[in-house]
Amino acid sequence: MSLGLKWFEEAANRKEKRDAEGVPISEAVSCLSAYDTSVWPVATEMAAWIYNNWTMAQVYELPELSRNTIFQIIKEKPFVFNERSNGEHKSATSDNNPEEKRWVDWIIEALENLGGKAQLENIYAEIERIHPLNLSRHWHATVRNTIESYSSDSYNYRDTRPDIFYSVAGIGNGFWGLRQTPTDSK
Repeated sequence: MSLGLKWFEEAANRKEKRDAEGVPISEAVSCLSAYDTSVWPVATEMAAWIYNNWTMAQVYELPELSRNTIFQIIKEKPFVFNERSNGEHKSATSDNNPEEKRWVDWIIEALENLGGKAQLENIYAEIERIHPLNLSRHWHATVRNTIESYSSDSYNYRDTRPDIFYSVAGIGNGFWGLRQTPTDSK
């Protein structure tokens, strides 16, 4: 079996769906199991998405074989994990197409609406209010992971990303803020 051109052309649609809905463990396991087959790009695509969107805690929910596959892909194909942006985030308010917004943009917009800092529960409620698309059952975890991966206060921070959020009351308290609110930059 091999992947047709159509599979490669639909990569952006798959990523958009995963970004919006998250990825259940079963789907991740299924895709990662394709690594040692002729359809190995299915596994590398999934590994890259997991790398950019899941916390280590989520990765460790995978069976050991699947975790090892991710680590093997990271070792053998590091080019798959390069950030696809220049490290700067677009302003959520300047992007009027909700289908093109990234999770970080929704979180920034929610925090701006909430005065620059808020408890996670309030951030979730604001995202539910402003997000016009259907949210997956895993979206709360995606929000937490996104905040952590864009905050140098977190162990999950990726220094290839801008340091956008800070922990207001210390890690583990679920109280986050924007490092620079729009009024701070004027």
